[in-house]
Order: sequence, then structure tokens, then C-alpha cells
Amino acid sequence: MEKKYSITVIKDIGLIQARFFGKIEAKDMLDYLTDLYSMEDYNPIFPIIYDFRGCIAVGYRMEVIPFVKRLATLRSGLGKKKIGIVVDSLNQEFLVKAFIELATGLNLEIKMFEDPRECSQWILARIN
Repeated sequence: MEKKYSITVIKDIGLIQARFFGKIEAKDMLDYLTDLYSMEDYNPIFPIIYDFRGCIAVGYRMEVIPFVKRLATLRSGLGKKKIGIVVDSLNQEFLVKAFIELATGLNLEIKMFEDPRECSQWILARIN
């Protein structure tokens, strides 16, 4: 089965970029976490930009819960992490807001953007 995401680790600036494609469901997000955390170049302190522009986010609030639970297990004992999320639809916004609400307590600083440049500026300002 073809992956519905690509993950790029930019080690020299300490950044991870995740781009999603097509119709994204809860299983795709769980597969993404498995792949991300098993990457050789993965560093748990690197901030991440999630880019959902152009994809169809399929799901309901309750489907965000397994993703947050898996993330909580993977992040156990880790320091603060920054996540910028780029969206371009109301459904994506709804799911990201649910994620932000459910992820309280995971030591994450999460911000949603419509403009990818604003997202990059926010992430890079915190790296440098």
C-alpha cells in the first residue's frame, strides 16, 4: 500500500517536515507515527511542520484519540516539542483543534496556520 505521507528530516537546522497526500484516515496517522519514530535520523527534540494542504482529512474527534494516545506513549519522558500545522480546509481545522485540545499535557507547543510561510517563520524563530 502506498504511503499517504512523506517525512523529511533536515538535520542541519534541526527540523522535521511531514507532508500528507490524498485521503488521510486515522490509520494513516498511526502509520506515520510508527515510521517517524523508527527513522534513523529522527530526533525527538526537532520541531515538526505538518502540512495537510490539498489532502482530505477523514475523521471525527473520537478518531483523534488513538493518535494522541500513541503520541503520549512515544513522547513519555521527553521535553517540550513544537509542532506547526498547515491546513486549508474547515474539516482539517476541526481535527487540528481536537488534536490541540486532546494533546494538552503532552508537553507540546502546537500552532495551526493557513500560510505555510508563517508556519515556517514561527518554527524557525524558535530554532535559531
